[in-house]
Amino acid sequence: MNQISVLSLGYTRSILNKKSTDDSLKRMLYYSQQIEKYVVIVHSYHKHKLKRENITENFIAIPTNAFLQIDSLIRMVWLGFKILKTERMSLIQAQDPILTGVAAIFLGYMFKIPTIVLIYGPNVYDLHWRNSSFFNTLIAPIGMWVLKNASSIQVDGQMTSRSLENQGFVAKNIHVKPMIPNNMEDFLRVNRNKIVNIENPDNTTVKLLFVGRLEKQKNLTMLTKVIKLLVEHKYSIQVNIVGEGSQKDWFARDLNKHEILNYVYFLGYIPHEKMYEIFAEADIFIMTSLYEGYPRVLMEAAASGLPIVTTAVSGSDEAVVNEETGYIVPVNDVQTFFNKLKALIEKPTLRTNMGCAARDHISDFLKPSFSLDKQIDIWNNYSTSLNNQVQDQSI
Repeated sequence: MNQISVLSLGYTRSILNKKSTDDSLKRMLYYSQQIEKYVVIVHSYHKHKLKRENITENFIAIPTNAFLQIDSLIRMVWLGFKILKTERMSLIQAQDPILTGVAAIFLGYMFKIPTIVLIYGPNVYDLHWRNSSFFNTLIAPIGMWVLKNASSIQVDGQMTSRSLENQGFVAKNIHVKPMIPNNMEDFLRVNRNKIVNIENPDNTTVKLLFVGRLEKQKNLTMLTKVIKLLVEHKYSIQVNIVGEGSQKDWFARDLNKHEILNYVYFLGYIPHEKMYEIFAEADIFIMTSLYEGYPRVLMEAAASGLPIVTTAVSGSDEAVVNEETGYIVPVNDVQTFFNKLKALIEKPTLRTNMGCAARDHISDFLKPSFSLDKQIDIWNNYSTSLNNQVQDQSI
């Protein structure tokens, strides 16, 4: 066991449910087994009626039970203050650069403890995210301040890491750790033999799969334009849409306006444990987002043996090896997106080869165990490095 104690500030309310079996609890239980102490303060509201849970002997979860978000921030700082007054903690980790990040920076400053801030959601330096709403424009400077005052930053992919380096952050202070879903085995077992046997694409309907919340960030306008181009070029396609959202009705009207609604099938919400069946019926996975945080669906698509065409969003270059397992296209580039889909639709062998390569890539290099151990390595190496610095300064 590593002699590390971590105070984590986050949003995973599910860990406070003793009967929970979700990915978050499994992942955090693993962390707690590798370190000396793990205390998690969870952003929650009074209506959730959650209680402090001693999940294991060294793994404690504490809800904020706030009335408003700003109230949760204040309570998070106060709870952290009480813990740090009595417990020796090696470092503080915040799940995002806004709410939990602000709390972590204040606590780190008060107790002279290093802070690691995670970016597993939208990057505050991403112009697409910042310009998507006035609220995002307003809070982006807060996130930038947090990141600049953090001891270290942890991100989900190389694309976000490069973005931060371009903003002047030191590369050695940025740690890349993809978040790999625990149930990847279900998707790795998907049978793709039906794709290998396709010989005549002209008489075969190619099924495109889109999975995600139907919101503005998914760039549904671009998706409509891509589908329209495919129809105009007489390709036999079926686009399956999994997910709900505030833009669903607008999206349907937009498709209907362009006379392509009959090529699109809205499947609605599907429980995650059933999703591997949906991936099994698809031929190509598509994502047209303006920005993303951690798009786990890309990894699930790759594990299912699907070639992927996606916009260049955070996490895409971890799940997709461009030109080998799929294609990464610039955001809003409709024509390039269409051209890549065109190649996959016309060449079933290319689909098969890319899908097989995608599965090999995920199964060989992005296993859940890799992700879990990587987190422990980040904590351990960072804690060791800081201890060495303290010893050097005392000599």
